[in-house]
Amino acid sequence: MHPYLPFVRKFFPEEKFARRNTHVLVVKMRFMILRWLLSLCLIFSFMPVEADARNVGIWYEIKSGDTLSQIAYFHYPRVYGKEGGLKKLQKLNPSKALAVLFPGDKIFIGREEIEAITENLSPAIETPDLSERKPSSESLFRYSQVSLQYGSYYSILNSVASNGSKGTLISNLNTSIDAQWMQILSSQLKTFQNFRLRNEEYIQDSEDIKIENKIINLKGFSAGAIYDFSSRLSFSTSIGLGQELYYKALAGGNGITLEGVSVPQLNAAAQFLLWEGDPFRISIEGKGIILLPAETQDYKTKLGKGFFSRLLISQQFSKFDIFAAVFYQKLNQDSSILEINRTDGGINFGLNWKMGN
Repeated sequence: MHPYLPFVRKFFPEEKFARRNTHVLVVKMRFMILRWLLSLCLIFSFMPVEADARNVGIWYEIKSGDTLSQIAYFHYPRVYGKEGGLKKLQKLNPSKALAVLFPGDKIFIGREEIEAITENLSPAIETPDLSERKPSSESLFRYSQVSLQYGSYYSILNSVASNGSKGTLISNLNTSIDAQWMQILSSQLKTFQNFRLRNEEYIQDSEDIKIENKIINLKGFSAGAIYDFSSRLSFSTSIGLGQELYYKALAGGNGITLEGVSVPQLNAAAQFLLWEGDPFRISIEGKGIILLPAETQDYKTKLGKGFFSRLLISQQFSKFDIFAAVFYQKLNQDSSILEINRTDGGINFGLNWKMGN
């Protein structure tokens, strides 16, 4: 008798078990067992594996001065929105009150690729006694961002002298370098300091008009604050001192000399997020500029104004962003000897590097 024949008779009692068809029935039995195994594998493949999900990711221990937005900022490409880090942290830690963080607590930070597995998890952690833990405001500057930006642009300076004569200066391709340090104080408030260096060169368009120094370097510094009104809209204001280009006639009246005048500035700006994908963002920025009066050895500048606008495209990564933008700017400021209307247009690109842990 075939060794599998008793089992075959049990599952197929209606068959006539002659020795010649025993082999066929054993093959049927094997296929049935194989189907059962495949069905079980398919069922278990859709079941959440809690132990594995907990091991994919990290447990982060809250430190003094932490905020939830800071943690999201340094562990996810984006902070706000439906796919932002804040939403992900709240989903992965549903049993915790994340409005107030206490040093020593732990929250689970999962990788994005296992978010679907951990969606319904409620990580169990040991929570210290509420009476023993106190929120702290130390180390506010532990989270920060460093930015480097390079720009290329053309400039046109239209001037009207006090005697009514007009002139125009056209630049070659000018360059600028910006270095910025930003401190992330809370989920909505940031402060920053920015240093700018510009190198400008202007063309001598007439042999009769000589430009004594065609190339000039201009420096500037500003400091301000940014307030995130929502996930799409932010406002900023800053105050600074920057050199602006002016020129005056040479002795004898057969040429001009360029010089940088240190002018105090007040700025107010708004930035709006037009579109957010994965991982690109497109936003627009508009800024109003007030140029305050200044004084040199030869003349005084009066109150001026201007505006700046740009279209910004950025790609976000977990620890840094890269961006590129096109911009347009107009400035107008009178002096005791000359009125200057300046127009700039160009591109800039750079890198934002997220500091901290």
